[in-house]
Amino acid sequence: MREYQQKKMKPYLLPEAVYRQALWAVKDLPRLKAALDDAVYSEDSLPSVNFDKERVKEEQGKYMDVTGDSAVRAAMLSMRIDSIEGAFSAIPEKYRKGIKLKLTRGIAFSDTFHINTWKKWQQIYIFYVAKNLGLY
Repeated sequence: MREYQQKKMKPYLLPEAVYRQALWAVKDLPRLKAALDDAVYSEDSLPSVNFDKERVKEEQGKYMDVTGDSAVRAAMLSMRIDSIEGAFSAIPEKYRKGIKLKLTRGIAFSDTFHINTWKKWQQIYIFYVAKNLGLY
């Protein structure tokens, strides 16, 4: 089924590009979680760096801070995941699992509620994802 916005929901209508960015950010959630797990796991292992210096000199006078870079990457991934998952607080709890399964795994909505109800709450969720990520 195509992912589109319902035009009648004016307060939650996003520009098409922003809607698509927020939608794909949600669809990318499993990869983000795996990347965060890898970043946290790699902090426990020792990098292949000369520990005589805290920073490693690269060409043209630039310095590379291995520990700082990995910490920044983990923090940014964590903030992005929190922004995406934090948007679930804007919708009722009974729709959260179905919307998450639909957007992250492609599993169809259940027959518990009408499809238009699912789409309405999905659009509201994506609107708040865009707000939390600073896209809109």
